Amino acid sequence: MLSEQRADADAALEALRTARHAAQEAAGGQARHAGLAGASAEASFLAADTELFAALLLFRTGHVLRGGRALVRAWSLAKQGLAHLERTQASLAAARSSAARAQTATATSPDPPFETTVSPGSYLASVRNRALLTRGFFRFFLGLVPRAFAWLLRLVGFDPARAPGKADLLACAGEARGPRAPLAGLLALWIAAFFDDDPDAAENIASTWDTRLPRSPFFLYLHGYVLRQSGHNEESFDRFERAANASHDPSMEHLRLACEYEMGWCRFAAGEWEDALARLSAFLQRFGGKSYRAYAAYQAAICCEMLDRHEDALWYCEQVLKWKRDHYSYDTFAARKAIELRDNGALCATKKALAAAQAHMDARDGARMLRALAELDSRPLDRADAVERLFWQARAHDVLGEKEQALQEYTAVWEKRHDVTSEIYIIPHALVRGAAAAVAIGERERAASLLAASKSYRSFDFDKPLHRTMAALDDELRRRRT
Repeated sequence: MLSEQRADADAALEALRTARHAAQEAAGGQARHAGLAGASAEASFLAADTELFAALLLFRTGHVLRGGRALVRAWSLAKQGLAHLERTQASLAAARSSAARAQTATATSPDPPFETTVSPGSYLASVRNRALLTRGFFRFFLGLVPRAFAWLLRLVGFDPARAPGKADLLACAGEARGPRAPLAGLLALWIAAFFDDDPDAAENIASTWDTRLPRSPFFLYLHGYVLRQSGHNEESFDRFERAANASHDPSMEHLRLACEYEMGWCRFAAGEWEDALARLSAFLQRFGGKSYRAYAAYQAAICCEMLDRHEDALWYCEQVLKWKRDHYSYDTFAARKAIELRDNGALCATKKALAAAQAHMDARDGARMLRALAELDSRPLDRADAVERLFWQARAHDVLGEKEQALQEYTAVWEKRHDVTSEIYIIPHALVRGAAAAVAIGERERAASLLAASKSYRSFDFDKPLHRTMAALDDELRRRRT
């Protein structure tokens, strides 16, 4: 998944097939030893997990049809496991009743009863923990499918439901000794940080796992992202550094490189252009995957411009265009800005201030954003630049918790939308962020109006992350109406 190399994907698929057979045999042996009829349930969940990971790998490497078939097999196995689990729970209740009667009957027997190393209750609890992860994964991620297509998923047996899916994952993670609790915790953290854009919820989950997975590179990586989203840029850098140091195994090379990129991003967000450039350029030299590269090259170009290294900036712009992937929001933005920089030859002082404000937004550093924008106070701005400045000013007040001020400025961006020329994306972003600010201060009708206006925009920079925010706001407004 991390290396994005075909050979690695083939090796991983073969390893999953081997793991499936070994795990099924082990599950059957353990269940028989425990005297439980639970082998079928655990074997089904283990097989479902391997098919699910195989589907993700196949999707990642462009094999959509094979991935779809693997996903259908995974859900079929998961449903079998859930059915087996229900039957096993019923049989366990009956077995407990029988065991109580048998214990009374053999109380005077000279031979002690046979004791198993795995109790039926603890074994069933571990199977139930696996069930929560598998069901939660399917429910949540299939719940991301647009509502217009939900009927098709139900037709083939899927159950797309994001909220119950998150509840399953959190319940799984809450069972501290469950075999799938750590993975469920990581998924719940990922969802809160990346899909829900909810730093508070993500930090709550992260604080629970901070002492349980203190050296896990995957947890440290996700926690680093959460901390940066919460405005703790230095703590974020520390987590990424620890994650990189923990990824010393050769198989973790691409995770270590991803951590090093994020460390460069932390320095970029702090405006430490020299250090950021050194880290970004080192990452680009060593990373062979397709992800990250176009946007990292754009960030390197901005660093070069801030350091007045214009020739280097233009070289990185060419790399952006070479590495851009279609249909990826960050890549599309990077390519557009690279063409703009290349055509202009350099960033003017106004564009530098706006770029710095945007960089500081990545660290949720509202105070630093406002200081960068203050450099424009004495400069004449054209109408498009003035609206863009207003947008970043609104974002700064938003992250500082000044919701009413931010709402006024977001609304002003919408009212001046006809002055915007190239940075069209700031209009739908202002509308959605304004709707969120309106919800925060209790202006529900105004929030609904802004959100409705945002839906007239179809394709723009950073649209996918914003669509998730729009869906969450829709759900919140619907909940408050009912």
